[in-house]
Amino acid sequence: MVIEFVGSFFTYSSGRPVNFNLTYISGGQFTFVPFTFVDQGSGNALGGQLESFAVNTSLRLYADPGTTMFCTIGNSTLNDVFSFGSCTIAGYLIQP
Repeated sequence: MVIEFVGSFFTYSSGRPVNFNLTYISGGQFTFVPFTFVDQGSGNALGGQLESFAVNTSLRLYADPGTTMFCTIGNSTLNDVFSFGSCTIAGYLIQP
């Protein structure tokens, strides 16, 4: 499997920087790829202040066939009342 794009968007209420990681298996080993979110600003919604962050990048990663991709989003104190996150992974399969 070839991964060519990773994107994520995250909104939460604490205002602290967040981390985004992609984890998958390549060559029989877990591979951990960290990304840095870019601050998209803040606004008021649902009665509170929300911070928004995004990451979108083109790349080329290779994963073993049948690998499950994991996107994780977090920070040291993600105890927010309201959080929302999404992750997009795009690529294609290579036929043996």
